[in-house]
Amino acid sequence: MRRVVALVSTLFACALLGACAPGGTAGPAKPAPTATLGPTPGLVLLDISGSDSHQSNMFTAPSKWDITWEAKASPNTTGSFISINIYDARGNPVASTITADLDPGAAKSDVVHMHHAGTVYLDIAAVGTWHIKAVTT
Repeated sequence: MRRVVALVSTLFACALLGACAPGGTAGPAKPAPTATLGPTPGLVLLDISGSDSHQSNMFTAPSKWDITWEAKASPNTTGSFISINIYDARGNPVASTITADLDPGAAKSDVVHMHHAGTVYLDIAAVGTWHIKAVTT
């Protein structure tokens, strides 16, 4: 009778805990699955500065990331502009994110939220100086 009570107690504990080792004895509890996290927010994917037109190196972006940009026009020009387009690794357009005109001596900046994962590069057409960062969110 004691064996029956012990067996019933063990089976009840196994059912309650959800973890039984072979042979009907309670085994160690299974660890809870861990969530798969994306890239750390604020991870810099690209950080470039320059003047006039430029094509960036390729970088791999997650599904959510930001482009932070700043452009400055020289005071000695009739004005300037910046245009940033994003292309995939095969050269197919992904997004046209930024187009801005600047008055002489003016500066503009902004953040553009992106939702395209994969290997990409930026094609920058500009007159004036600029600084561009791609950062995970």
